[in-house]
Amino acid sequence: MLNDRRLGDRILFALELALEPSDVKVAEVLCSALELTMTRFGGKLAMDRREIPAEMLEAMDRLAHLRREAAMAPVEMAPVEASGTADAFQGDADH
Repeated sequence: MLNDRRLGDRILFALELALEPSDVKVAEVLCSALELTMTRFGGKLAMDRREIPAEMLEAMDRLAHLRREAAMAPVEMAPVEASGTADAFQGDADH
């Protein structure tokens, strides 16, 4: 960890923990919080002169990779209950 006294470093650590089990939802929230901590000082027109730490870039790259994997993953569909379906079709044929 870069500097465990800075909020951004603590959020980065939590983000890395969320990425280990591929928890995309939590990682996205933490990434947003991390971006807020990096840009919150100085106001709208202030230039942030801090370099983005390599650890942060790596974590954001891992999150981007997980997002792509999640987008390509097949969607699990709930099983369709078959009871009554065949009866409904047979009932229509009888009329």
